[in-house]
Amino acid sequence: MTTQLCSQRRTSRRLGWLGAVLVITGVLISLGRPTLAQTGDGGWSEPVNLSRSGAASAPVLIAGAAGSLRALWWDQFDGITVAAFDGSSWSAATRATIELVEVVNEEVTYTPISAMPTIVGDPNGNAYALWLGEADRDTGLRPLQFSRLGAGSLTWSTPTGVAESALVWHAVADPAGTLHLLYVRPTQSAAYPAGIYYRRSASGGASWTNARLLYPSVYLRGLDPQQAHFALAAEKLLPRLHHSPAVE
Repeated sequence: MTTQLCSQRRTSRRLGWLGAVLVITGVLISLGRPTLAQTGDGGWSEPVNLSRSGAASAPVLIAGAAGSLRALWWDQFDGITVAAFDGSSWSAATRATIELVEVVNEEVTYTPISAMPTIVGDPNGNAYALWLGEADRDTGLRPLQFSRLGAGSLTWSTPTGVAESALVWHAVADPAGTLHLLYVRPTQSAAYPAGIYYRRSASGGASWTNARLLYPSVYLRGLDPQQAHFALAAEKLLPRLHHSPAVE
């Protein structure tokens, strides 16, 4: 596992209507324009308009079993939207929002999240979403929330908290499907000092290991999220982290 943290000056870039272009092997997704996809053996086929809305942004592509694919993006009007590729054709775009559940005076309300979360996939085609929730009424801290979208499903699991407080985070699934999570806690307490923490889940997010402090530092309390950058690589070295107290 490699953890890197660095600081840099904040830069701002504006994307015009033509936008930036994200190219993935076999698939092209355009930002600032309707989400498009291309498939085919060898050469490129004609592009397919997945969103059919002109309101798509923040696309994510997840590969599953037997050549299946799922494209997820944020629709300006419908929120998280999904289209699936079965190896020969794409399905129609379908709304698949994550809903927050709240009970007030015995009345249950469902509220869709208001922005595109961080989404990662595993080798089985499952999708995992992470985002900052609303500030806690008592502590004022913003928890890191988690939800799972099973392969072939359009219903996200009920959101749960995986960290009481988080500034930035990075998640990745290893080849076995275990989900690994790094995050920066910017707040200090006796039980949980400010620092970089690690958790993992071998059950698709149903249960997690206890948060493990990798790097404590009070300096992280004043860090701007735009200046914090680290990455987690889930490859052959990660099993060593499961058992060894040493972190490399």
